[in-house]
Amino acid sequence: MNKKIYKFLLSSIGAGLPVSYHPFGNMARKFRYFCAKNIVKQIGINANIEKGAVLNENVVLGNYACVGINCLASQGTTIGKHVMIGPNCLIYTTNHKFDKEKLHYYGDRKSVV
Repeated sequence: MNKKIYKFLLSSIGAGLPVSYHPFGNMARKFRYFCAKNIVKQIGINANIEKGAVLNENVVLGNYACVGINCLASQGTTIGKHVMIGPNCLIYTTNHKFDKEKLHYYGDRKSVV
């Protein structure tokens, strides 16, 4: 299947399922892990993606990493082993450089580790 389909499933169905610590959260956790596995570049064992999380391609999740509720990890983000990201955290890898003389913005992509 296409990565866009898995992104859609994660953002629609996965966002509607309960959080992982809910009594029925284990099923939801497995569903979101399955979707994320087909989106990201690499995902470690027992990684947890909470409801509402948005993951882009070229994201690396380490073993036992946790992406909190409503988080966003943009391309080029590496989340290490045993890292927990709290709710509503946004990680961007693209920045803007502004040239005052030309009055122009330039994109600058950095890796977040």
